[in-house]
Amino acid sequence: MVDHATIARFPRLFPGQGRAPAILKRTDQQFLPAVLDALRSPAGRAALNQDRPTPTDDNGLLLYQPVHRTFHLALTELVCEMPGFPRLDPRKIESAGLVVRRVSREHPDRQERWVVRDEKIEGWVEIEDDLQRDEDPDPRRRRAPGAGHPEVDRHLATPSPLAERVTPLFLPPPDVMEACGRTLLYGLIPLASSEVAQREPARIADADLAHVIPTYLTTKAPRTVPWAGQTVRLRGAPSAGETRIDLEQKVGREDMRSWGMLTATQLDQASAVTEDVDDYIQLLRALLIQFDALEDADSELAKALNTITLSFPSGQARTTFEHLRQAAAALISGDDAAVEMPRAWPKITTRQARRLQRCLQGAAQQRYDQIASGIPRYGRRSARYVVRCFARVRRDDGCPPRLVWTDESAVFTIAEWYEPGPAEVQPTSIKLPGISRDFFKSLRPNVAFEIPQDLFDFVGANTPKQVFKGNIQEGAKGSFPGWICGFNIPIITICAFFLLYIILYLLHWIFWWLPWVKICFPIPTNRES
Repeated sequence: MVDHATIARFPRLFPGQGRAPAILKRTDQQFLPAVLDALRSPAGRAALNQDRPTPTDDNGLLLYQPVHRTFHLALTELVCEMPGFPRLDPRKIESAGLVVRRVSREHPDRQERWVVRDEKIEGWVEIEDDLQRDEDPDPRRRRAPGAGHPEVDRHLATPSPLAERVTPLFLPPPDVMEACGRTLLYGLIPLASSEVAQREPARIADADLAHVIPTYLTTKAPRTVPWAGQTVRLRGAPSAGETRIDLEQKVGREDMRSWGMLTATQLDQASAVTEDVDDYIQLLRALLIQFDALEDADSELAKALNTITLSFPSGQARTTFEHLRQAAAALISGDDAAVEMPRAWPKITTRQARRLQRCLQGAAQQRYDQIASGIPRYGRRSARYVVRCFARVRRDDGCPPRLVWTDESAVFTIAEWYEPGPAEVQPTSIKLPGISRDFFKSLRPNVAFEIPQDLFDFVGANTPKQVFKGNIQEGAKGSFPGWICGFNIPIITICAFFLLYIILYLLHWIFWWLPWVKICFPIPTNRES
């Protein structure tokens, strides 16, 4: 029996040649039944041809994510490599799939594949040669290298080989293939993914902490503290001997007056607040939030902080770590509590500063790992990709199935989630949480923003007052490092909601848009959730 070779090629249902798969774009909700139904008739197949995306620029095709209510299918056909190219018997297809590969940024003539090793996602790995390009994505199906000698074969074996992530392809129903006279394979192209590569994250170096370590923990530490020797509180009624303070007057006093948030009398009262307040609040905020270092009293950082000796008017003995934790609770978290301030802040020795920097570096690394340890599969902006389809075809001679690949599809990019899509998208209902301090204190960062250096330079060089007055500075290049900051999405949403309300009403007097952009109804009490 002669075993003919098989070719996976562009489906001849549409105008076109070659061996690349066809890509279809669908915006209907029940897109799979609609595509299969269209394949049953010539008119439907002609309509499908109109659904194929066309190149927009040098980056090739623009494909959309599911968030755009748009879906993309890969379609290929299998034929026998013999005169007339008859269709392959569908029963000979053992399995099939597609892979999405990324065009290398450093070597545009090469591609990268998304791989897994021992159930651990390794991420994008560059394809080294044509052998890797066409090998089976499943390492268990690859032919092991051998030299005919057991000991030599043992050394040639590849430990924990990389497996490429595969999306399955499917055969249409038999009546569909009979109607169009083709053996087809189709599958959904995955253009969004929650997978992240668990690679070793970047290490935070000493230079990275230059803008982060509070002044009080360096050899330049001030010898004074704000409200020295006083017992102060931010919230609640002060008891005898306590001083009620208003930290709102210390930040951006001129800006707040320009916004009408401070009266002239309040501004005069605030002018007496020294820079030590800013430095001290920065110390508390950094330890409590940025380094998450005020929970464990037995940590190395807590022990390093306790090498700093503070004296208090009451004579009560307490460690520096304990004082900072109490101060953070009263002045940062806003607890209804008072805190006794020390008389002064001692000079930090070089040895103490080095130990504190080492401990802060470890705390910063742990914090960074929590929010930036993974590399998303489709995280690179403006990356270019291709799709390849494959099928494992059973052989007549009883040997293992033959692996048949298509060529690469046209190069494409993936539209960002915020870009407009081609589908009519219904508004999404977003439920806002209630506002309670206990709820907010229970929240943790669940989204991270990577801020490039040029943007951070701009933000650092301009105050809100300058922006409102149009006195915008470009910012000294390199004056600030790039940052990655963790936030909480519910809090961001609430802030955005309040800010949106303010801006909508302010700009309404220019655009008169409220009748169109804000439409409110009471929530029906009997609405099904």
